[in-house]
Amino acid sequence: MNLTKLIFTALIISLNSFSNEIRNCSSYQESRIRSAIQDSYLSMNKIIDDIDHTFETRSEELSKHVLKKLGKAKYMLKCAELRTHFLDFDCNEGLSERVFMQVWPVVGNEVKVNKKHLPKASYRFLVGTVIHEATHKCGTNDAHYFYQTKTKPRSKWYSEWHNIASTYDYWSIKGFCIPQIDC
Repeated sequence: MNLTKLIFTALIISLNSFSNEIRNCSSYQESRIRSAIQDSYLSMNKIIDDIDHTFETRSEELSKHVLKKLGKAKYMLKCAELRTHFLDFDCNEGLSERVFMQVWPVVGNEVKVNKKHLPKASYRFLVGTVIHEATHKCGTNDAHYFYQTKTKPRSKWYSEWHNIASTYDYWSIKGFCIPQIDC
């Protein structure tokens, strides 16, 4: 990550670290969520840097179709970074037992959090889930859950991998790879 981007990211984090509203959570839960929000910015920027590096070093070997998907993924991450600043988290008892976090796609800012899962979730999974939910605000879908099912990102029958939210949590948790090529 170049120095300018690092300084900009640090400035954004410092300005926005407490702008997200967090409701109905214990102080421990709130602390974990706030830390995950901050680290989600770093993770998204690391993935963007990895995509930029891929453009610089592998443009000749990758098809135009794959490069276009990578460009869309980069755009999705930049959108998610912006939307993360406005997410409000509500530790909610009413979510299904299988659900950790839930948002309405595109509209609104509320993220419902199943507080029963919060203490058990690994921190890396929590950061990845913040990114996952933020990408929903930018139009991704839940065609598949890659990390949770121990599978690698790929396109599904009706959705390309760059439009699937779990691609982004997988990258945050496991590291960047080009779906269906490197992973």
